[in-house]
Order: sequence, then structure tokens, then C-alpha cells
Amino acid sequence: MASESRAELTQGVSFRSRKTGAIRLLGDLEPDLVTRAPNGLIVWDLVPVQRQDHLAKTLLYHAILREGGESVEVAEVYYSHFGKTAEEIQKLRADEAAVRRAEKQRAIAKAVMQEHGKGGSQ
Repeated sequence: MASESRAELTQGVSFRSRKTGAIRLLGDLEPDLVTRAPNGLIVWDLVPVQRQDHLAKTLLYHAILREGGESVEVAEVYYSHFGKTAEEIQKLRADEAAVRRAEKQRAIAKAVMQEHGKGGSQ
């Protein structure tokens, strides 16, 4: 893939990092591992757990790299699952779901508290 086509595809597209709050350009994203197989590229993105933003990034890698005209396979590898049994992975998923629910509840409570502080009705 020509670097010009990658630059054209990602020019001016940005997002805010959840971790640092910094604004990043899509052109800053890099897959963790790219290998060349006889039939095309294989892209590996190492992530701790499956999340929508990880999946979106994986789909973006596929779309951009496919523009080069060759076959591309993109996969996510969830490293928090390494060395765990099926039962441990199932518990991990339940724990992750509980954390997501708690984060949503905190966000709702924060919004209610902010609205209450602004003189909103109960």
C-alpha cells in the first residue's frame, strides 16, 4: 500500500484517547504485528479484552490495508485469556460485564448529581 493512500484515508480524522485524553489522528494507529503470507497480509492486534472500540480499529485496519489491492486478514488476540481455562474465561467475561455496568451506573449518578447541583427538579 502506498503511504499516500494511507495518508489520504486518515487525513483529518481524529479521536480522543480514553486512556490519556489526548487527541490522536487515525494515522497514528499501528497494528501490533503484520506478517506476509503467500496469499496476502495477516494483521494481529493484541488487546486485553473484546470491546467495541477494539473491533472498530480492527475493521479500520482491514479497510485501509485492503486498499493496497492484496488479500488482508485481520484478527484480534485477547491476551487476558492466555493460560486460562474455559471456566476462568467465562468468569472473566462476567466480571468485565459487571465492571461495564458499574461504569454506566457511575456515569448516570454523576449526571444526576450535576443536574441536581444546577437546580434541576427531582
